[in-house]
Amino acid sequence: MAKHKLEIFLAFFVVGAASVLGGPRLVMLTNHTRGDFIVAQDVWLQTSLSYGNGTVYWTGSALWSGIVSSICACRNMCWAMATCLTFSYNAVSSQCVVTDKGPHEYYFTSGTGSLIVYFTRAFGTYSSTKGPDGFLYAISSFTNDFNASKDACSRIPGHRLGVIRKMNQMDFFINLWTQSGSSGTWVDLIGTTGGMRWGDGTYMDNTELKGKVEIVEVMDLPYAFRYTSGRLDDMSLGNSYRFLCQADPSGNGW
Repeated sequence: MAKHKLEIFLAFFVVGAASVLGGPRLVMLTNHTRGDFIVAQDVWLQTSLSYGNGTVYWTGSALWSGIVSSICACRNMCWAMATCLTFSYNAVSSQCVVTDKGPHEYYFTSGTGSLIVYFTRAFGTYSSTKGPDGFLYAISSFTNDFNASKDACSRIPGHRLGVIRKMNQMDFFINLWTQSGSSGTWVDLIGTTGGMRWGDGTYMDNTELKGKVEIVEVMDLPYAFRYTSGRLDDMSLGNSYRFLCQADPSGNGW
């Protein structure tokens, strides 16, 4: 049962989780009844953001928010609500947040002993899926421009807009793309004066994809690339497409 798996994880909270580039530590747990979910350690959801003077400039909704006695009590609140997709526990304030939205619709901040737990289906209609490289991949069910897509991925603990350097990653992404509805999808590849560059700083010419993937590059800078119908097309940053998010829960490095 997912409940028992989570209890075991919480009992050994600091052991066995993986640090993603110094960010949140992630554990993906598989369950065939409630659905697979991801535990992000040492982070918690913020339901509002304020300026230094205390003025609130952003507020996120929640199914329930309040003080609880423990992480397990917070989990129970989520488990009792059929529409719960994400819950978060702040270890300092003991605040529990239960929501029917994905973590990409909130902001998170660091907090030792805190956690965010979300079902993989929380990110749009297509669930997070583990690829052959051990990374998690998810294609959004909604569209954003390029910069907003990067922001949406960064709001999911441990995630980034997708970077693809190897052919097995590309083959997996194409299969995922086909299953998810075959619509233009942003990846973190931009055009620069020095050539096409992935979001981690790697140039396309230094990857396995060089010469193996069709690329259409005809625009003037600035532009980024979307994947569609077997090729990578350069597009204006302001265009709105679905997008690929990616995380490394193993901690082995990108």
